[in-house]
Amino acid sequence: MKNRLRKVIENNKPMKKYFKTTLFFTAFLIVFYPGLLKNWIDILVVTPLLSNVHATFLADLVFLIGFILLSIKIGLNIKKNSYISLHQWFFSLIAIGFYTYLRFNQEYVFLGFRTISTIKYFDIVAFYFMVSPISAILLFCKHLFIGKRKNKQVLPTINHLPITKSGNDILGRTKKATQVAAEILITQNEEASAYGIVDKWGGGKTSFLNLLKEKLYEKGEKDQLIFIDFNPWLNVDRIMVVQDFFDTLQQCLKPYSEDVYREFKKYSSSFDDADISIPNKILKELFKWFIDEDLSSEFETINSLLKKLDKKVIVFIDDFDRLEAKEIFDILKLIRNTANFSNFTYIVTYDKDYVGKSLEHMGIPDAFRYSEKIFLREVFLDPVDNDTIREYIKHKLVIEFEENKTDIENCFNDRSDYGHLNSTEKAKSDKFPFVNLRDIHTFLNTFIIDYKDIRHEVVFEEYFWLKVLKFFFYEVYKLLFLEKNRFLIYEGDIFVPDSHNQIKHYRLKNNNDEDIESKKGSIKYFYNFYDSILFSYLQKELNFSDNTLFLIDQITFKLFKINGEGDPKSPLSIVFSSRYQIYFQDKLSEGDLSEKEFIQMINLDNVDTMISVIRKWKEKIELSTILCRFFYLTLSDFSTKNQYENVLKTIFYLANIKTAIFYRGYLGYDYNELYKLFYNKDHKISDQFYNGNIEEFKNFVKSLFNDAKAPYLFESAFLNDLLAYNKDGCILSESEIKEQLNEYKKSKTFIHP
Repeated sequence: MKNRLRKVIENNKPMKKYFKTTLFFTAFLIVFYPGLLKNWIDILVVTPLLSNVHATFLADLVFLIGFILLSIKIGLNIKKNSYISLHQWFFSLIAIGFYTYLRFNQEYVFLGFRTISTIKYFDIVAFYFMVSPISAILLFCKHLFIGKRKNKQVLPTINHLPITKSGNDILGRTKKATQVAAEILITQNEEASAYGIVDKWGGGKTSFLNLLKEKLYEKGEKDQLIFIDFNPWLNVDRIMVVQDFFDTLQQCLKPYSEDVYREFKKYSSSFDDADISIPNKILKELFKWFIDEDLSSEFETINSLLKKLDKKVIVFIDDFDRLEAKEIFDILKLIRNTANFSNFTYIVTYDKDYVGKSLEHMGIPDAFRYSEKIFLREVFLDPVDNDTIREYIKHKLVIEFEENKTDIENCFNDRSDYGHLNSTEKAKSDKFPFVNLRDIHTFLNTFIIDYKDIRHEVVFEEYFWLKVLKFFFYEVYKLLFLEKNRFLIYEGDIFVPDSHNQIKHYRLKNNNDEDIESKKGSIKYFYNFYDSILFSYLQKELNFSDNTLFLIDQITFKLFKINGEGDPKSPLSIVFSSRYQIYFQDKLSEGDLSEKEFIQMINLDNVDTMISVIRKWKEKIELSTILCRFFYLTLSDFSTKNQYENVLKTIFYLANIKTAIFYRGYLGYDYNELYKLFYNKDHKISDQFYNGNIEEFKNFVKSLFNDAKAPYLFESAFLNDLLAYNKDGCILSESEIKEQLNEYKKSKTFIHP
């Protein structure tokens, strides 16, 4: 209960000034109403105005309309789930309480409605102050009995907020924070000491600052430490930076000593001369002369009081490298001169290069080493290494997509696809283009939102690296999207060279592709970025550096690499024309085959229903797209004998669809891919689906050929392929295949393949 109350109070801190104002006027009302205020109200309001109001039907109507409008306001609050602040409650209860006192204390005679005299006109006015409490009560009841809104869409995001405790330290910086904290606590100087926390922008300086606070609080004596957070970046101009600094010190030190508070207030007023007129400046100087005080004496007075206070004041200054050059110089002067107080420690975070360039712009000699004169020690944070980046991204993605954990881990753990690199390149091959956490968070937020809706339609690794390409090398991403025909070639798949229906895929277009075209079929095309047209364009036209080109090589290799035979691409791969646009558009188009739809289709119980689905797909989806997805079915995709047999029957239907796409007049099916679904070596299929009954499995296979319809083009071609290559593991013997072919030849409509 205490924690809940504390949370309510913290959430209402911005309303603090309104509470103070309301309390002040409430106290004023209680003290002065019985005498002074009541007389004023009677003289100024009651006698000349309210005493002359008369009850009429028209007045009733006006106040009734007001009541209706206020009721509508309550209804709108409920509909919109409006927020009722603690101050609204407080103010409303005070107003209602005061009116109740007047209404029933018989000091005044309230005028009633003409139609219902027991209801007074002022009751409707008082109803205005009841809108907030009534709305809050009804909203509570709504959430209690109806429940909060369900299925609320919340975008998954990785926030940019710095970590607040060591338990969230994924960069391993807690140990260094512990060491620095111990050093700060034992440092004793007559003057202020300053520590610089140095790293590049977005490198996690604020997170380290929070770790440092945690360790200082753990190791130090709590009642001897005063933490003050000052963020100069929030000020709109450099004049306000100094003033805000002292205002912050005053407010934070006030609870510990009123004397320190007053001296700081007086001391800081000496620096507030920039925005006052010349006459006021003269008067101010004369006043100082009469009281015989100067800055030095004020400074000594503050130091003396701070020593008596005997507490270590630690001022944390973050976002220092977001300031303008003049503001940076002002803060450094504060730390070293103006606010160089005893028992003060300043901890400042900054990018040293940025600060150096800013001071150089100010004309400061030896600007890049100037900070060394200000800070007792500069703590340079260790750079984030590549393995840490890899693990961090993997960790965040697994949290968001637990169901894709295996794919995510394989993407980041696999090192087997760098065979095209030499030893020097392999040493660099794991390099990520991310250089700081801010980049990582920005990228992950975009990636998570996009991948969430498309994750069942793409290969995780390829989608991830394409988005990396988009994030860091947008020009390359745009070229592959808008000018794919210029930089990519769409050619027959090398994994099924014996089929007349080869699967086509994209790869990078090489400079010598026109010469190779005449030899197509005898050459296997392997990935080589440095021979590609894309490489030539990026190097010559866009002047990309060698390091940048190397990173692009690694990314495009993961996208367009050609695996060896037996290790085919996923049917969801970007290399297929049916999936290519999905990766760039982050959604399915009207002519795309949804993976969810396909899985639902092959899980149907009835083959006729499956075929009817294929017929519907034909109207909006290219046959080659449907065919390509079937090619990648394996035995592991089937859970029952019925499903296995239904899919085989559907494939035979699909293969016999008449089409002008291929020269034989039917769609066909890749013989090698189909044969894999009949491959019964070591009784693999008969054991899996037929409880070891080989004859039952053979009878099913025979039925596929027996039930075929003339002119048996696909079936006879497939059987002839089996005879020609004498494939091992075939459930049908050579004599059984020949017998089936002879049966086909007896048909008058038979066409020899």
